[in-house]
Amino acid sequence: MSTSRPLLAAFVALTVAWTALWPLVSGARYDQLDQGTIDYGRANVFLPVADFTPKRSSVMLDWSPSEFSRLRLQFSQSKTEPGVTDNQWFVQYILSLGAHGAHKY
Repeated sequence: MSTSRPLLAAFVALTVAWTALWPLVSGARYDQLDQGTIDYGRANVFLPVADFTPKRSSVMLDWSPSEFSRLRLQFSQSKTEPGVTDNQWFVQYILSLGAHGAHKY
């Protein structure tokens, strides 16, 4: 009899805008992957068994000083390889330029 567990991937994300007057948004995200199992019959004895669940957690802070710009700071901790923790910092600046609805050109 062949038994196997399917691959399962999931994430949970939460974003909170603190007030409408103060342009600050914070958020968190968690990812996890369950690798599942596959039954290869008699070949199972020769294949390594990976008993590892990759995970990643992220938190972010987003500030919009005007409707044309946004500054974002994010920290992520990734455990996607056994025994290895990868800490990552991201800084992102978004600037919008060009004509928009407030002016007639």
